[in-house]
Parts: sequence; C-alpha cells; structure tokens
Amino acid sequence: MHPLDRLKQQPWRVPGRLLGRNTVWGQTKVGSPGDSHQKRNSACGLPPLGPHDKLSPNQLMKFLRLTLPLCLALSTVNSFGAVRITEFLTENDGGLRDADGQTPDWIELHNDGASPANLAGWYLTDSPTNLTRWTFPATSLGPGAFIVAFASGKDRALAGAELHTNFRLESSGGYLALVQPDGVTVAQAISYTAQRVNVSTGLGRVSTALLTTGAVARVHVPADDTLGLTWTAPDFNDAGWFASNSPVGFSVSSTATTLL
Repeated sequence: MHPLDRLKQQPWRVPGRLLGRNTVWGQTKVGSPGDSHQKRNSACGLPPLGPHDKLSPNQLMKFLRLTLPLCLALSTVNSFGAVRITEFLTENDGGLRDADGQTPDWIELHNDGASPANLAGWYLTDSPTNLTRWTFPATSLGPGAFIVAFASGKDRALAGAELHTNFRLESSGGYLALVQPDGVTVAQAISYTAQRVNVSTGLGRVSTALLTTGAVARVHVPADDTLGLTWTAPDFNDAGWFASNSPVGFSVSSTATTLL
C-alpha cells in the first residue's frame, strides 16, 4: 500500500503544540478563545482547528501541499549564507592560466559552511541592473572548498568543467556580486575601486593559526649576514640562540634597551 493511501484511511489529530493557540491561517486565528469550533474561511482553505480537532483526509493532503514546499524552501535558504566571494583579480598578466593557456581575470568563491553547497542556479554579475548575467551550472562545493571562475567573457558553464563567465572585470573599478538562485536576492555585493596589475583583492577567508601565543621560540639578532638563509633550513641548529616565548618582534630605535 502506498504511504499516502494509508494516510487517507483515517482522520488525523492536530496537536495543540503543533498549530498553537494563536497560529494564524490567513486571517483566522486557529484555536483562539471562543473560535475553536467556529467555521470561518481562511486564505489556505482550512477551517480553524482547536487543539483536539481532526483533519479530514482531504484537509491533510492540502496541509501537506501547503507546508512541504515551505519547509523545502526554508532548508534551501539556510544553505545560501555559506558561499561567498573571497578574492578576485581584474588584471591578470601572466599569472593563473586557463585551459586555453590564457590569463584572464578570475573570481574565487569559498564554501565556509559545514555542508556541501550546490551552486546550480546561482549567478555572478558585474551589473547591479542585471543580476542574472551569468549562471552557475550544477557544481558541488564541499565544506571549506574553493572554486575559481574565470571572468574571461568566454561564457562556459558546463558542470565539472572549467568555469568562465560571459563578462570581464573592469580594472578601473566596478561592481561584482553573487546572487542567489531566485535571481533577486544579492548574497554578496562588492563595489571596488581601480585595481593594480597582478594584485588581487581579498575579502577574507578561513585562517589557520600556525603558531600559538606563548609557544617556545628561539631569538637571535645577527651582527652581520654570514648566516644567509641557512637558518631557514628545517634541520638548522639554533641551540645557541636565546630561548623565549612568542610573540617576539624586532624594531629599530635611536635609544638602545638591554634585553638580554
């Protein structure tokens, strides 16, 4: 037997804590004092119900049709906030190359959420008056993952392949936005000023601490450059250096202060 057929065989009680004493269906308060057994029309076609009233099979089906799309929509909205633009370059001269061996502008996106994000139907645009200028294909971006879309004007949006928008970024300054699949909600908008060649603009990303405060450190102030870069080798012996704790720093001053 199909699950929906089984649902139709019996009336269903609606617990008061589910609908609530003051839940509003259209213009009718469900279960409000004095109205729990009155028959009034509501915008969704369901009568007002008290905490112990029953839904008929037809009313139950209508209730599911009304609420399931809303739940799905809300679950989709919750995933939007995880994706954002983290970096872009408007004048790429010999840097990151695409599959054609060329070096177009590029846009980097990051999923800073704990779940995979599907970019299908999202948009990138360089115009606040055309929010749906370029559409992402079905692209899964894992938790903490990054992806680059080249702003080359080549317009390539094939799932699993290298991504190219149908616009280029203006190095003299412009607009860049990430738009949600509804084509209206701007998830992130950037208005940037004139950019320099091969200097990208970063908008913040996940950082990892490599050295914690108070970590054991060795300090040495050289009198000359005889060490060269030997001190950068992993097996360099720094036993003769001063033992301290991070953070440490160095500054130049006209007044000498004895530290050691």
